[in-house]
Amino acid sequence: MDKSFPEKSKLKCPMCETKFIPESFHIESVVFDYHDGYGNNIMQYQNVLDKLKLKPHKLIRKTWVTLCPECNYLLRFAAEVGKKELAAEDLPPNTFKFNEFNKQFTYNFYTYNKPYMDYNDYINEKIDEIIEKIKYEFEKLRFAEWGNIYKAWTQSKEIDSYKFLIKFISNLEKYCESVDNKLHGQDMPIKFKALNLSSELESDLLDINKIRNDMVHHDFQLSQNDEQKIDITFSKLLYEIVLKNLKVLNLNNIQIEGEYSFINIEDIHREIFVFLHTEIGELLRLKDYYKSFLIPLINELGVKVKGVNL
Repeated sequence: MDKSFPEKSKLKCPMCETKFIPESFHIESVVFDYHDGYGNNIMQYQNVLDKLKLKPHKLIRKTWVTLCPECNYLLRFAAEVGKKELAAEDLPPNTFKFNEFNKQFTYNFYTYNKPYMDYNDYINEKIDEIIEKIKYEFEKLRFAEWGNIYKAWTQSKEIDSYKFLIKFISNLEKYCESVDNKLHGQDMPIKFKALNLSSELESDLLDINKIRNDMVHHDFQLSQNDEQKIDITFSKLLYEIVLKNLKVLNLNNIQIEGEYSFINIEDIHREIFVFLHTEIGELLRLKDYYKSFLIPLINELGVKVKGVNL
């Protein structure tokens, strides 16, 4: 069980007195045995054999270890401690127990969290704030709905191209009306115009809306070129509305305040990239989305990731 929570402050080295944020903590195990296998009252502790009449009150089985960046001194904190306690009567038969003063004792082990937050804790706390804002924008877009209808068309084939186009235009209409409730009852061209999309995309949406109307009212049959145009227009629309919604977050100008001032902005950008890569990939599954969608998106957002931006 966790007995503590990491402190949000700098750690002071007892050797050189440098105050620092630990880069990381790792667990170090201490090897020991209670007895030698022959029933003798011998404990091996850190490779030293001692005959003990009384067992120690506490045993340290694991420690949190970190390094002072100035003098390389190793700082250790308890991670798992065995406390000598009276043995309960209902303990399993194979539980290690020992007698002291005609009483049965055993060691019960308790775990402790690392005592201080390390670099990863700070950056995760900061990135969680940003990710929550991105998720909120995706929710406003009903991102999952867009993804579900697209995957149902391109992957599972649960719906054909006709049904996909109907659902596509229906979803788009809902989105338009969520942006401005005054658009309820307006014609689709007016709703498209209100989105302030690129002129090329607006023209493409008018084209596929006409295709949709012809299919509904004139028994129009989709050609392969029509299906390709619908697919491309869908991707372009999602790209533009995602870009528009995420730009308001100013991801290119993330402020690193006070207690986070030591965080490298490149590490935050990398985490944003990883999240967008996973989230967009899982929700939309667009064709060739990495090069045609994700990379242009992070470039436009000003998210700089070494070796990724093209």
